[in-house]
Amino acid sequence: MELLRVKNLSKKLVVKGTPFMILDNISFEVKERDFVCIVGPSGSGKSSLLRMIARLDMPTGGAVEFSEDLGKDVVVSMIFQSFALFPWLTVTENVAIGLEAMNVVREERQRIVKRYIDIVGLNGFEDAYPKELSGGMKQRVGIARSLAVDPDLLCMDEPFSALDVLTAQGLRDEVLMLWQQSDLPPSAVLMVTHNLEEAVYMADRIIVMTPRPGKVSCEMTVDIPRPRDRKSPEFLDFVDQVFSKIV
Repeated sequence: MELLRVKNLSKKLVVKGTPFMILDNISFEVKERDFVCIVGPSGSGKSSLLRMIARLDMPTGGAVEFSEDLGKDVVVSMIFQSFALFPWLTVTENVAIGLEAMNVVREERQRIVKRYIDIVGLNGFEDAYPKELSGGMKQRVGIARSLAVDPDLLCMDEPFSALDVLTAQGLRDEVLMLWQQSDLPPSAVLMVTHNLEEAVYMADRIIVMTPRPGKVSCEMTVDIPRPRDRKSPEFLDFVDQVFSKIV
């Protein structure tokens, strides 16, 4: 079932009286159980696009439409590159922040928070503050916070780029493992990345964008069976194919 439709989306900024077109006529769809990565040159508007889909910014043209077939308001959550944790809140309080905004009652909120802290492996760190956590642990808090609100669509903006190589790969595998569990949210994932190997490793489909103003250059289906071997000729050849679409 189709979950998201981006229709002719555009974004224009005016800087000191000069207009700049950031995104121009972007259109694509995301279906349930999709894992879609958006790649493209720096400055092509990938993060701006993601922010508009996550309702953190507004387009100047076109529309972002969510399926009415779900019978409810579609919940979209976001994982940020910079972790975006509140430094004065504990792990538990950071994970609970979205549930509080949704007015979830205290007892249910505590149950949900505990569940997702357990799922991301932060047991024993419930009362720790962000300054006491490593980068990987901070991003685990961000993942738990995003999943706790039971999102239909999970948006991720360069979620592993601030981490060391080993931590990043471990979290990629964990995110894939969580996404593949049918009893856990989200229904679909939309991720922005500059790392082409990461896109091929994680995505079902890759949307390639042009330099500014960002347009959809092409969509590529990653038909490599999971789990994917990053050293296999098939994998490396697909990375080269994606690279050739960008340069």
